[in-house]
This record gives sequence, structure tokens and C-alpha cells, in this order.
Amino acid sequence: MSAPSGGGKTSLSRELIAQSLYLEGSVSVTTRPPRPGEKDSVDYYFVTLERFEQLQKSGGLLESVRLFDNWYGTPLKHLQEKVANGIDVICTLDWNGLCQLKQVMPDQVVSIFLLPPSFSEIRKRLVQRNQDTMEVVEKRMAEFYLEISRWKAYDYIVVNENFMEALSDLQHIICAQRLRRSYCSEFVSSLVEQL
Repeated sequence: MSAPSGGGKTSLSRELIAQSLYLEGSVSVTTRPPRPGEKDSVDYYFVTLERFEQLQKSGGLLESVRLFDNWYGTPLKHLQEKVANGIDVICTLDWNGLCQLKQVMPDQVVSIFLLPPSFSEIRKRLVQRNQDTMEVVEKRMAEFYLEISRWKAYDYIVVNENFMEALSDLQHIICAQRLRRSYCSEFVSSLVEQL
């Protein structure tokens, strides 16, 4: 799932995970310092730049990207273990991260872009969440148009004007994907054999 900063990807993914069976979040690795209230290995794995570079070199990251002067990456081992155990995983990634993920797991990625209702709404959300300096907010706003210009690269688009409506849309997407033949073919094949 991708969105511009302030687009709701973190809040919506947390709520989806809280309400869904067999759905977990991918905890990313980052070099940025924790924000107030964030916990290591829950919100992110907070690491030094040296440790991050070690993970990159050793193949321990599925994808990595530099955003706003910090590095972010998806730990490969954790993701593979969850998928192997039949658990769907939500990754909150930017467009570059999505492209890297699709290269590694092309048949297993379903991409969703959260589109904000307006430029002014994003600015309002970023300021109201009170997590960043105004300088950082301005950097994030400068990336806004580039990020939303890539919406055609995604399988689904959800306009996040109303949290509960966006959550419902995301739940419907997950349900529809789980009913695809390619997703449930082993189960259906065994069921048909028993009939």
C-alpha cells in the first residue's frame, strides 16, 4: 500500500490488521529516529546506518529506499516466513519500494494506492499530526505531485476522504483478492476432488 505522506497508509493498515485474520503488517527497518510513542520492532526496527548497510549487502532486505534523508527497507526473512505460513502481509511502501517488491515477487503482489481528496487536506493532516517540523512537512509536500503522478502503476486506487469508507474499500479489495482462482486454487482443487 502506498500513499503520499499523510495519506493514511499507516492508520489504515493498522486498522486492517487489527480487524483481519491471516493479515499482518511488515515491520520495516529504518535509520530514522523513533517518533514519540513509536516502539522498536513494533512500529519499525530502528537501526544505525551501518547496520542498515550490512542488511543491504547481505541480502537481508527485499527492498530499500532513501526517503527524506533516511533509509527504509523491508526485511526479507520475516516476509518470506509469513507468506510461507499462509499469512497475507501489508507492506507500506513508496513507488520505488513497490517496483522492487514486484521484481522479487511478481505474482504475489497486489498494489493499492491511497489517493488523498486534496492537496490542502494532506497539508492539514501533516501539520495536525504534529510529528514533523515545518521544514519536513514542506519537503513532504514537495514530493506530493510526483508521488500521486504514479497512481497508474497500482492495481487498485482508494480515495481516502473518509477513514471508515476507505477501510471498507480496502477490506473489499482483500476479500476479492482472496477469492481469485490463483489465490485459492489448491484449496478448491482438493475440494473438487472430494466431491
